[in-house]
Amino acid sequence: MSSQTPLDEVPKHGFSTSAARSVDVTLVNMTERVLRLDDSGVGHGDLRIAAPANILPGRKGRWMLESSGLMKGADGWTKWRIVDENGSAVVKLEYESPWHGSNSFSGSVEGDDSESYLVGREGGSGDNARVFFTLRNRKFIYIPTYIYIYRSLLHYFFQFLFSQTVNTHNFLSRS
Repeated sequence: MSSQTPLDEVPKHGFSTSAARSVDVTLVNMTERVLRLDDSGVGHGDLRIAAPANILPGRKGRWMLESSGLMKGADGWTKWRIVDENGSAVVKLEYESPWHGSNSFSGSVEGDDSESYLVGREGGSGDNARVFFTLRNRKFIYIPTYIYIYRSLLHYFFQFLFSQTVNTHNFLSRS
């Protein structure tokens, strides 16, 4: 079994562009649900590569915006519906590579089931930014953390208990 994640399989180089500013976006779906493109838009620039209609579980989707003129940036957003019984959670991604200033990116999940998911982000620097978003089930992030904390607390508890027993034993043996 490989320890490689879907993000490891994404090439680190982007689509080639001659634009002054661009945003090359990858969304990795690390859930067991299909993501369906619900809505998208471009604030500034042109859509060079369109986002896919669906992203299957364990797969990735990739799209690109680029600036459309002198001293212009590129920015846009996408909304992905998480396809499940409720159909109520929506992933919203926003990305911007302005002509002047810092790049900005955000990812969130909105709706009734939003607490079940977590959006992560890597990359996004430079004039021709390459950004990776990941959508994960929140339970897979925090359960191992709780187990680790519980195990650590038990370890320190027994270590403390043992040290108290040894100290009491040493005290009693001196008498």
